[in-house]
Amino acid sequence: MTESDFAEADAKYNPLSESVLDNPFDAYRDLRDSCPVHHTADFRPDFFTLSRFQDVNSALEDRDGCTWSAKFGSSPQFNRALGFNQDPPENNEFRKMFRGWFSATVANRNRGLIDDTIN
Repeated sequence: MTESDFAEADAKYNPLSESVLDNPFDAYRDLRDSCPVHHTADFRPDFFTLSRFQDVNSALEDRDGCTWSAKFGSSPQFNRALGFNQDPPENNEFRKMFRGWFSATVANRNRGLIDDTIN
């Protein structure tokens, strides 16, 4: 990612605007071409929109929150961030509640249900 990726693109871009909601794919293409990491300051908290696969993947792999963090805003927020939308250590207790549900043993036990749901 380069500094130019963070440049403010079209200040009129609003992910919740009628034009974007009616045809999001044109807006996403424009973002990828002009400002792949778009900062929206019109909401509280403000947030960033990632429009390239490599940036989304990087954000998902950033487990320590060094580059991408809930403190930078994960989406337009109307409530306080909770659970998985928080960074450690705030989300540690929440994650503990679900840890057993995502173990290899439980996944194997539910393989049929998972496959049926996916397919």
